[in-house]
Amino acid sequence: MPVAQFFRQWLLLVGALLILGGTVGWKLFSEYAFIGEQQQERLITQTQVIDKNLELQLTATNHAIDSIRRDLPTLKAEQDDLIQLNHRLEFMRGSMPTTRAITIFDADGTLIARSPHGFVGQNFKTRGYFQVARQGGAPEQLYIAPPFLAKTGEYVLNVSKVLLDESGKFAGVILVSLGPEYFKTLLTSVLYASDMRSTLVHGDGKIIFSAPEREGVSGQDINTDPGPFFAQHVQSGQETNISESYGPFSRDGHLTVWHTIQPATVPMDKSLVIGVRRDVSILFAPWHRDVMVNGGLFFLLVFVSSLGLLFSQGRQRAYNQLVVLREAERSKAEAQLIKAKAEVEEVNIELKFLSEDLEQQVKMRTAELVETLKARSQLSQCVEQSPSMLFITNTEGNIEYANAKFYEVTGYTPQEIIGQTPRILKSGRTPPSVYQDLWSTIQLGSIWQGELEDRRKNGQSFWADVTITPIRSEDGTITHYSSSHIDITERKEAELKMREARDQAVVAYRAKSDLMANMSHELRTPLNAIIGFSSTILEGVFGPIGHEKYREYLGDIHQSGEHLLGLINDILDVSAMEAGAVELYEENVTLSDVVDTSVRIIGPRASTGQVSVISTVSSELPQIYVDERRLKQILLNLLSNAVKFTHSGGEVSVSADLSGDGSLSFTVTDNGIGMDVQETEKAMSPFGQVDSGLNRKHEGTGLGLPLTVGLVELHGGTLQLKSAKGSGTEVAITIPKERVIQNPH
Repeated sequence: MPVAQFFRQWLLLVGALLILGGTVGWKLFSEYAFIGEQQQERLITQTQVIDKNLELQLTATNHAIDSIRRDLPTLKAEQDDLIQLNHRLEFMRGSMPTTRAITIFDADGTLIARSPHGFVGQNFKTRGYFQVARQGGAPEQLYIAPPFLAKTGEYVLNVSKVLLDESGKFAGVILVSLGPEYFKTLLTSVLYASDMRSTLVHGDGKIIFSAPEREGVSGQDINTDPGPFFAQHVQSGQETNISESYGPFSRDGHLTVWHTIQPATVPMDKSLVIGVRRDVSILFAPWHRDVMVNGGLFFLLVFVSSLGLLFSQGRQRAYNQLVVLREAERSKAEAQLIKAKAEVEEVNIELKFLSEDLEQQVKMRTAELVETLKARSQLSQCVEQSPSMLFITNTEGNIEYANAKFYEVTGYTPQEIIGQTPRILKSGRTPPSVYQDLWSTIQLGSIWQGELEDRRKNGQSFWADVTITPIRSEDGTITHYSSSHIDITERKEAELKMREARDQAVVAYRAKSDLMANMSHELRTPLNAIIGFSSTILEGVFGPIGHEKYREYLGDIHQSGEHLLGLINDILDVSAMEAGAVELYEENVTLSDVVDTSVRIIGPRASTGQVSVISTVSSELPQIYVDERRLKQILLNLLSNAVKFTHSGGEVSVSADLSGDGSLSFTVTDNGIGMDVQETEKAMSPFGQVDSGLNRKHEGTGLGLPLTVGLVELHGGTLQLKSAKGSGTEVAITIPKERVIQNPH
């Protein structure tokens, strides 16, 4: 049967199987698509149910806040206004069981009323939920703060509205804290399968609550996940998006529906996002079983039909091969007779050429032997005159050759060495693991390099840099090992001394840091008492001071205590910086606000020295993502130094600009006394102070500028200092573009 006919048979079989397989595959794929679309619709419906119910809950909470806000002027007008206000808050919280707390702050951020009662009189103006409401200022806006971890170990969501006085100015904030139970029933009610998960997320990406509850989920920031679909959903601006992180044969994916909640009846500054998902492993389990059954039957059919066709074609092919074989044997016999005659003639010709070639090879081989002997003589001279110890062993480890340098260094004679093993050089100080690695390496045919501590004949040890190379025969078999030892004793001794010196320096450095930290901590306790008691006496809490001189002395005590406490705090910061223990509490910060605050703080000192401080930092500059307290510490250090070293009538200025590469720079400039190069280097070193004459008027530690450099570098920024004697000083701080919050276009 011709090959073409075999091929046609296979084509017919493959075509039939492809048609059948395509039909089955299309049916399975249609079922798969139907299941996916059906589940997407169900999950979308569940998110809409949560949306509607949560809108009702938020509307009720918003009305409750508005009710308290409307009653607040009346309650304040009554005689026992605080008692009435607390009763009103208790009543409102009782009517909303899922509410954890209702709190009212005044315009300065001081807590004036709270249910349940507590924290009255404390100031919370730096808290994010107060700052968001204060900066927003819209009376009808419901401000949604990111969830925070309460003392109960649960994440709580704060919603707030601003309070305005009769003239429409900001008068405070009313805040409602919502616990997990506020959302639990709603998120749990839509779970119709055991593999379902529902998650409520703050618009900034922080998880508020997840059902079923799982430890460690609430409070996670899903915006930080690589390639987060949540961020894509928020940026799309669409109300609903579907995440299909799976394929037809995936076992680990999820079908997730994200839905943005932004009730029309409740204006909110931040949206809430609900995510409902199902696990693919359970959702498509029946479909996967159908795929396995249908696939198994199909492959069984393929196997049986292919096996049958192979068997049929095999029998026909065997018969055809038998016919061809017999014909080939007959033709081969005829060809062998003809070939035998030709081979006899070829042998005669080859014998003639072989004789001539053999004579030529004898001449060439003789010349090669002469060259080999010459090269061997040169090689022997190189080995004997080598500055390294060289010796050769057989595969059993017995020494067969050693050069003159070997005998010179070790002190042995050839009679004492030849036939011995290299163990004669062991000092007993090299770990056994080194020799195990050595033998395992060279027995595999590889070159071993390392360091060994050897011993001379007189017992004196020495360090050697060792290289052992396998020597192979022409067929690749290892026959010998070549070993090179270079004396490195002087280098090892130098390395040892260097390590000892480094270890001593590390111990001394740690002892210094521990001493500074311990002394600083021990001194803060009595200093706080001195500062507190002197302040209390100066304020006349327990009665007037008898003599004006006492008031002067108390002022000196209080001022000295404040200065010493500042010194201790600087020492603690430097110690923490050196130990790598400084943590940054970063947030979006407006540079102009921090600069204005710092200028106001330094104002009294500048006025005393008759130095003007000017800020030209624009409030239009983008915000930066930094630790606000540390940024203020940086500015106060720079402004304090500038004021200190500027004569009366001088000027200190602060400016800022956005660079072309996206980074933000701010500069503190003064027209004071300035510094030369040596003084600049001294000022940049810890505890270094420039002896200018002016610095004696104000106390200093010499830590401010080095500490400032450390804080700037912690933020990934840079500090550049330019100064000239008699011309003033300019210090420029650059915040990298990664920390600059770009304004949307």
